[in-house]
Amino acid sequence: TQFVVVPERILLTTPQPSVFVRAAADFVIEVSARGSIGERALPNYQPSNMQIALNRLAPLGENTVNGNFTYAQSTSIAPSATPSTIFSSSVITASGSGITNTNGVYSFIANYSEFGQLSLDLRDTDYFNQTITSGPSGASEPAVLGVFIPAYYTVTPNTPKLSNTCEVSTGFTYLGQPQGFEQDVELSVSAMN
Repeated sequence: TQFVVVPERILLTTPQPSVFVRAAADFVIEVSARGSIGERALPNYQPSNMQIALNRLAPLGENTVNGNFTYAQSTSIAPSATPSTIFSSSVITASGSGITNTNGVYSFIANYSEFGQLSLDLRDTDYFNQTITSGPSGASEPAVLGVFIPAYYTVTPNTPKLSNTCEVSTGFTYLGQPQGFEQDVELSVSAMN
């Protein structure tokens, strides 16, 4: 009798030393198949039909925008702004460009171009005619990515102008006399990636 042994789940990890990642900065994502016993990667696993679901966890609400999530050398997708279990095709394969395999752990570089936090879920929908999900027994356990923070800030001042209070033609003002601005001081702070 022939039988096929399949992994119990797919594990997605990000081995960063910090939860904070600068927007548009590269970080590593690792994908591996795991069995029901033990916590080691199954080295013979090769992704067959890997699919991806990406959701934006924060920020939410009006006037928020999606960034681009880029992975495995330039494949780019936008996250869903509402919780979704819609999966789409991915480029994660055993021989995919920009993907390395070390003993069953598939690694690739990714980045996200905006401030916020994401959830990433993967599943292999055709591994010997079986679907392997990110959780045990067909459940879903997406990985949380980020908090993505601005890479830096720019500060742009305006050109304030003092108002004349005594002599309009000379701009003269007595010491201690109240002084105001015709154009108030303003600073514009912008988060950048």
